[in-house]
Amino acid sequence: MLPRAVQAVTRRTSRTLLFVATARAMSTKADLRYVSKPASDAANQASNPAKYPRQLYPEIEAHDSGMLSVGDGHSLYYDVSGNPDGVPCIFLHGGPGGGISPRSRRFFDPAFFRIVIFDQRGSGKSQPNAAEDLQG
Repeated sequence: MLPRAVQAVTRRTSRTLLFVATARAMSTKADLRYVSKPASDAANQASNPAKYPRQLYPEIEAHDSGMLSVGDGHSLYYDVSGNPDGVPCIFLHGGPGGGISPRSRRFFDPAFFRIVIFDQRGSGKSQPNAAEDLQG
């Protein structure tokens, strides 16, 4: 059974009822029994965060590109840039429906990395493109 004050408010408007219910909920403490404890900061990253480069690397051109067949009539577009003998670095773009751009190469040091970027299945220059399915 609802208290008399809430019953009276219920008869007026639902907006007022919402206000009373919200005020009551705010006055009670949250049940934190199921909230996990803070994670360890053994690396002291909270007070001493890692410093990352703030500028992108210069624009570079790909020295290799092509289509990689992955079966069922699908091919992924890729391009390779940077140091051909460098540490391989694969860049995955967001999605769905996104794609790579020359800007993607600029996140990595081209003197150190062999940068491989590719369009995921159905995205960008990969074939068939998912957008072609929408054209009907």
